Formats: sequence, C-alpha cells, structure tokens
Amino acid sequence: MVNMKDIQNIREDLKKLKPAALAENSDKPLTNREAVKQLAPTLLKMKKRGFSVSNLVELLQKHQIDLKSSELSRYLRAFQGGKMGKKALHPTPVEAQELT
Repeated sequence: MVNMKDIQNIREDLKKLKPAALAENSDKPLTNREAVKQLAPTLLKMKKRGFSVSNLVELLQKHQIDLKSSELSRYLRAFQGGKMGKKALHPTPVEAQELT
C-alpha cells in the first residue's frame, strides 16, 4: 500500500510537482486510485512528452503502486474528464475482459 510519503518521493523522482501540494496527513495509506489521482497531472504531462502507459506503469511499480496498463489508462481518463468518482472507475466490459 502506498502512503503520502511515497507520493512525495514519486513526485521528486518524476521532477514535476512540488511537495507543498501534499495533504497534511503524509502517513495516510492510499489506494492505487488515490495515488494515481495525486500523480495524474504529472503522469498526463509525461504521456504528452512521449512516455507510454506501460512506461508509466513500470515507474509506478518501482514505487509499490501495482497497476495494470488498462487500470492506469482508465484512471487517467477519469481524471481528465473530471470523473474520479467510483462510477467512472469501473471497467468497461472490454477492459474487464482484458483483466481476466
């Protein structure tokens, strides 16, 4: 499980966001979805710079955020659409098949 301290380290590694944007409780464990939400602006910028979703997944896995490419893509699409709620994060039937 990832916590806010991990998020800070990831941000520093990715050299995109300042630690001041972190929440007060830096020891609070985060779900993968919450971690991606915190890192979404950075990850989206990296995608625009040419990083593939697979590259981003590998980077995140080095920091104990274990995601599949389809999950990260879904989370980033939800973030871009301003729909980081639970409904937007459920897999589509095609994505559900990919996960099995």
